[in-house]
Amino acid sequence: MRETRWSKKKVIAVGALALSAAVALSAVATWAWMHTTPALRRPVRFSVVSAQPFVSNAFFNNLAVSPDGTRLVYVAGSPGGEQQLMVRALDQLDPVPVRGITSIGLPFFSPDSRWLGFFAPSSNELKKMPIDGGPPLTLSRFQGTPRGASWGEDDTIIFATNDTATGLLKMPAGGGEPVMLTRPDPARGEADHYFPSILPGGRAVLFTIVPASGLADNAQIAVFDLKTRQTKTLIRGGSQALYVDTGHVVYAAAGTLRAVRFDLEHLNVVGDPVPVVDQVRTLGTGAGLFSVSRTGTLVFVPGGFDAFVGAARSLVWVDRQGHEEPVPAPLRSYVMPRLSPDEQQLALDVRDQENDIWIYDFKRKTLRKLTFNAGADAWPVWTPDGQHIIFASARGAQINLFWQRSDGSGTAERLTSSANSQNPHSISPDGKTLIVQEINNGSADLTMLALDGAIGARAGKLETQPLIHTPAQESAGEISPDGHWLAYYSNSSGRAEVYVRAFPNVDSGGQYLISTNGGTRPAWAKSSRELFYLDLNGAMMSVPVQTTPTFSAGNPVKLFAGRWFMNQTARTYEVSRDGQRFLMIKETADGDQRGPLMTMTVVVNWLDELKQKVPIK
Repeated sequence: MRETRWSKKKVIAVGALALSAAVALSAVATWAWMHTTPALRRPVRFSVVSAQPFVSNAFFNNLAVSPDGTRLVYVAGSPGGEQQLMVRALDQLDPVPVRGITSIGLPFFSPDSRWLGFFAPSSNELKKMPIDGGPPLTLSRFQGTPRGASWGEDDTIIFATNDTATGLLKMPAGGGEPVMLTRPDPARGEADHYFPSILPGGRAVLFTIVPASGLADNAQIAVFDLKTRQTKTLIRGGSQALYVDTGHVVYAAAGTLRAVRFDLEHLNVVGDPVPVVDQVRTLGTGAGLFSVSRTGTLVFVPGGFDAFVGAARSLVWVDRQGHEEPVPAPLRSYVMPRLSPDEQQLALDVRDQENDIWIYDFKRKTLRKLTFNAGADAWPVWTPDGQHIIFASARGAQINLFWQRSDGSGTAERLTSSANSQNPHSISPDGKTLIVQEINNGSADLTMLALDGAIGARAGKLETQPLIHTPAQESAGEISPDGHWLAYYSNSSGRAEVYVRAFPNVDSGGQYLISTNGGTRPAWAKSSRELFYLDLNGAMMSVPVQTTPTFSAGNPVKLFAGRWFMNQTARTYEVSRDGQRFLMIKETADGDQRGPLMTMTVVVNWLDELKQKVPIK
């Protein structure tokens, strides 16, 4: 009996020990389960296709995904024409247009995803609107052209413009007067500060330092500490940075999306940047066409560096029936062609990594470089004698006017030293008056510059005089061959249309409407009896005109259509002396952004992929 009782006690003890072991094993298993790295979620990729062309205006990132990852907003329409804000819920098939908003740039969300902020460039206003619908509210006016905004968790907005007198500006999200945070330092080679992105907690803001050269490759990513008011450079050779909650900073560089680990406490990058997405469209301003939500959804437009302005394109002669004759010039990022007075040469604005003026010789079939400065050179205009080319150049803190001998001899000579950005458009037949588009406080107006007299003695001191100044945007001012009329286009009616006024007394004879259903970029026939322009879809239109004894215009007639580059505000084609041929810039298949479709790539669960490519140690 004693042995039996002892055996029972032994069994009970062994059972208790086994139970304890089981509990311990269970606890270990539970601990191990709780501390096991969860399985990575597989990224899901799909494309969003818009039936309307995406609008970047060659400057803006007109694309944003809400922080909660549920909505995508973008701007669609035609460059220089009507534009529309589109809202696409990612669980829906079709986008919904926001009615009544036709002037918009750089949309951005509030941290709670309930409000959408945006710029209205035509009225120079910063606005917001409820994302679920409701009228827009004006928050503030701004000077210059918008260059990005960010809405912080403390309900403040930090934004930037291309007004070089200011850098980053801060204001309450409920509206109020902006306060300047940073100012570009020309002594350090800084032209401006763009693309703010407020860091979590609102302690600091990332932004892009734009170099005086204007080249996006030389841009720098910096951080401004809102407490200490100190700026620190983080990355050289990148732009439009934003912080994601994985502990990374992602940014655009050379047509790719790159990422680097970031110490939020000490505001420092850790380790080396790593390319994480190839082929992300990046514009000449450094604006990358991408957006990332707090929930890990990445949206971007596929492409490469400066794909809207810097894509390779060809030159073609097109007759009035639309028949093409290729020009045997190499594929380059041509933007603006201008025929020499004798039509033997062609000045070309080439928007590549160097941004210079080139000259094509039709007889020799050669392309030679005219300008060599580190600053961007653009917008060529021949003088009537063919001896000089006038152009815009970013050789200082602002884009001003220069000229250089067309044979390449000598050096470029400064004509103006203005605080406003200036672009030459056309010159009078006698060579004494230059039409200039001038950007002042965000307003694009037409001015004129007197070139008569001893320019050498007044180099750098020439001043423009007002010509057409309205609240609307005026561009592509073209003086008629007889010197008595000025053609241009304006969005004063809410849509881009071509107009004609008497010249130089533009207020003396009224304003004549030339286009009837939208139009841009006019050009005169050398006879002054015909006007050409591009409609909002890029078709070449012809209008018969009479300039004496009074002005009158006939009905527009379509000549031809094609895949023509037109993503600039100035005239992007040229007309032969006899008016029978047009030198056009032809889009390549992958450079066309005016076709029927625009594709955006959406990557859900992208942050897990990011952590694999750039591990947080």
